Amino acid sequence: MGGSGTFQGHAIPASFFFGFGCFFLGLTFKRCRDLVARNSSTGASGSSSGGTGPKSFCDVHIPERSPVLLGWTSIILMIGTVLGMFYEALGGYFDGIGLFHQLAHVALYLCFFFVGAVTWLESRHCLPPDSSRVALSFAFFLQYILWNEHGLMKEDRSDARIHILQAQINLVASVAFAYSVYNPKSLLAYVSGWALMSLNALWMFTAGLAVCCV
Repeated sequence: MGGSGTFQGHAIPASFFFGFGCFFLGLTFKRCRDLVARNSSTGASGSSSGGTGPKSFCDVHIPERSPVLLGWTSIILMIGTVLGMFYEALGGYFDGIGLFHQLAHVALYLCFFFVGAVTWLESRHCLPPDSSRVALSFAFFLQYILWNEHGLMKEDRSDARIHILQAQINLVASVAFAYSVYNPKSLLAYVSGWALMSLNALWMFTAGLAVCCV
C-alpha cells in the first residue's frame, strides 16, 4: 500500500496543497479584478456626486473571511488530513513495518488538521479573524522543523537536499503568512503565502518523482 515513502504518498498531500493554493490565488485574482472595476465606477460616480473614495485591497481581501467559505474549507481540510493519517498508518501496517513507522509523516498531516480545526472555529466566530492564517503560519513552521530533520536523517545526499529545500520553502511560507496577518495592506505578502503553498506542492511532487523514478 505504501505511505509517504512512495510517489502516491507524496502526490496525495501535494494535490491538496496545490488545490488550496491555486484556489485562493484564483479567488484573490478575481477579487482584485472586481476591486479595480468597482473603484473605476466609484471614482466616476464619486467625482460627480461627492461619494466615498475608492476602496483598497485591505478593505476587500482575505476571501476566507466568508464564514461559508471558511466552513467548507475547514471540513475538506480536516477530512483530507484524517484520511491522510489513516493512509500512512495503514500503509505501514500492510507493508509489515507497523502502524507508527510513519509517525513523522502522520505529524505533517496533524499540523494541517490543526489548521482545519482553527478554521472551523473561526467560521463559527469562536476565534478572531485571520486565526486560520496564523494557524497556517504555525503549521508551516512546524513542517519546516519536521522536513529539515527528515532531510538530515537521509543517507542519500540528493534525497536529503530535496527534503531540506522542501523545509526551506515551508519556512518562507510561514514567514509570508505571518507577515500578511501582521500587515494586511500588503497584497504581495498575501499572494506570496498562497503562491508558496503551491510551490510547496510542486516540490513535493518532485520529491515523489525522486522516490519512484530517479
